[in-house]
Amino acid sequence: MLRLGSAPLAFLGNRSYLHSTEVFRFFCDVTASLPPKDQPVLVETFKFLRETNRTGAALILEAGETLPPDLPKPVASLAFRTRAGRSHRLLLTDDGPPITERHPEEPPRVQRPLMSGDFSGTVECHDIRSLPDFFVALIEASKAIHEETLRSRGEDPDLPYRFVACETLPLVGILPADGRGVLTFELASLRRAAGHTFTFDSVRFAPGSQPPLNLCIAYSPRSQSSRPPHACG
Repeated sequence: MLRLGSAPLAFLGNRSYLHSTEVFRFFCDVTASLPPKDQPVLVETFKFLRETNRTGAALILEAGETLPPDLPKPVASLAFRTRAGRSHRLLLTDDGPPITERHPEEPPRVQRPLMSGDFSGTVECHDIRSLPDFFVALIEASKAIHEETLRSRGEDPDLPYRFVACETLPLVGILPADGRGVLTFELASLRRAAGHTFTFDSVRFAPGSQPPLNLCIAYSPRSQSSRPPHACG
């Protein structure tokens, strides 16, 4: 286990909870300093486990390692594969002081989606110069797809959408030379539990020939008192 020390996390905009894009940005920052053989090439699974408004520690575990029992349950878990073909997990805890820093909202990176069905369609993106930029565009585009779907149904689109998880996100060869690309969402399945709706999309990004990544987003009506479980985005 490699303990990276405290995680200098920040709120995004006026939010009072940790946003998925801030965790992904932190992941890119801390792994950039690893030796070349340990550089990540693929995010196997990125999950938010619970909501938080506190800082904590960052740890990297090798495959098969378990979290020491004296540490609190992680807030987020990000499993990745390295250039050497090994699998590791980055875990974030929240046993530190409250988050006090804030990062401003960035200008939108996506256009209005062209829909092909419920929770499916294409979204043009721009200003994608880094992996954190790509992840921001992915979350923005997914939100736009969800809003357009609910709007077309005559339902309220102005809901709290929450990132739950993504799988098989490539980290090499995905950034477009001109900063522009198209995200294509195809609904794989939809589930409802305890008043929450979970969408599972297969997402492709062009240009490029990478396999699709999988993305899970949750939302619920404003009348629902609780946020979607295990979701912060």
